[in-house]
Amino acid sequence: MEASTMFSLRADLLILLIVLGFFFPSAEPNPDYSAMVYKNCANETFTDRSVHASSSHDQMLASMFDELVSHSLKTNFYRTTRGDDHGSITGFYQCKGGIAKEDCHGCVAKLPEISNSLCSRSVAAKIQLSSCSLRYMADSFAQEKERFSLGAIRFEEEHRFCSSECAETSVFEELRGLAFEELESELEIRHGYSSAERDGFHAEAECEEDMEERKCRECVSAAMEITKERCEKAIHGEVYLKGCSVKYEYIEHTRECESECESEHRVEHEQEEEHEQEEEHEQEKEREREEEHEREEEHEQEEEHEREEEHEREEEHEHEEEVERERRHEEESREGYRGEAVDHNHRQMEVMLGVGALFVLMMLIFVAVIAAARK
Repeated sequence: MEASTMFSLRADLLILLIVLGFFFPSAEPNPDYSAMVYKNCANETFTDRSVHASSSHDQMLASMFDELVSHSLKTNFYRTTRGDDHGSITGFYQCKGGIAKEDCHGCVAKLPEISNSLCSRSVAAKIQLSSCSLRYMADSFAQEKERFSLGAIRFEEEHRFCSSECAETSVFEELRGLAFEELESELEIRHGYSSAERDGFHAEAECEEDMEERKCRECVSAAMEITKERCEKAIHGEVYLKGCSVKYEYIEHTRECESECESEHRVEHEQEEEHEQEEEHEQEKEREREEEHEREEEHEQEEEHEREEEHEREEEHEHEEEVERERRHEEESREGYRGEAVDHNHRQMEVMLGVGALFVLMMLIFVAVIAAARK
């Protein structure tokens, strides 16, 4: 009886474990496909241009993001353009070569939220995660950048990382050279993505999927040269240029960097910080110059306004003087007219008196003549 009960309990426990295993399968830790690598956001925003343009571009961005995320279920790369009367935006996503479709979709689905959070309303942005990336740019900004970047570096460096650990073995540079050669030879075969494994040395190279093969090779070659020059013997290096990237990791035979290597990385880091401080200082000076220019413009506008008001006052004063002169002239004209009328009346009276006197004299003479004739 006890044996039967024990068997029943074990059977029930086994069934319970099977059921729990069905509903709660053991989860193996998945690699983090969406770890943040870097972001580049344009300083200019859609809000800087106009409120209407900002609202329109917000809608275009949201619509473009929805379209990109929906296509990530089907393909590892997709480019699209959205536009209206206020302008247009071109954007694309790209997932790492060899990544599964569901991982690509999961990674791309996080890009819109990250972009909105880190690059809110920027006219251009690049978000790079460990297994996918997003880039978008307003066409007007792209035209301005193309106009002002004539003669600039062809493949602009966007991000670089070199580990603080250096390779111990002397064959490191040889392995890296062989791995890089293998990457370049496989780029055409794998349509812009290649990877290489050699004695614990892993390397990857990737181009934007719609980049021309010749430009892809040139971009990857430039990234490799930067990697070798700037990362030297660092066991882990990543270089992202505009259009491609090169990454490598040397797992075997590592050690902490020697003081010289540490010093080089520290100097490089200090130089980067100094460069950032200089840029911030330049931006601050530029803001001060703009503010000073605005103050000067306001002062000039105030002076111009004062000059206009003074001119108006002078015109009003001149107008008042002109009216006063006209009034005086009219009064003088009226007084002159009255004087002339009086003079005319006086002359008429004098004439009439003269005529009267002459008539009296003639009458007297006539009377005298008649009187003389009667005598």
